[in-house]
Amino acid sequence: MAQKQLHIIHITEDFSDKNFGVTKAMEEIIDATSHLFRHSIVTVNNMTDTKTMTDVEVHAAEQKLYGEVWKYSPDILTILKKINGSNKKVVYHIHGIWMAPQLIAATYGVSKGIPVVLSPHNMLCNWLWKRNTMHNLKNSIYWGLNVSIGRDHVVKRP
Repeated sequence: MAQKQLHIIHITEDFSDKNFGVTKAMEEIIDATSHLFRHSIVTVNNMTDTKTMTDVEVHAAEQKLYGEVWKYSPDILTILKKINGSNKKVVYHIHGIWMAPQLIAATYGVSKGIPVVLSPHNMLCNWLWKRNTMHNLKNSIYWGLNVSIGRDHVVKRP
């Protein structure tokens, strides 16, 4: 079997049974594509709560300042840099949008030219679309990051 060339790094604030919806979606994506891609997960849980998956590297950063509220850890950036290493074929798949791990990964990925896929997992509910908030957000993201935006995904263009 040929070596898997593309490495997808999944970023979420919680990869555990407590975050069952996002965790389940991530498991299904990884299971469906594990024959094509190498996968890693970066999360901010303690390792006793964090789930594991066969053939998937799981990296859990320790929560620090405002960790309980915003899931912040300075270790996130260190972990991302370590996983990237010299690997040029990396894609960040960010799950969720409101917490520090997603912001750190998106900011770092865009600054380094790493393709970023954002899956909000219904965190942008319909009421946001009805209040014109989404139009303003979409325009600021599009013009600020040069991205193509759809209802469920944001993909950075190369």
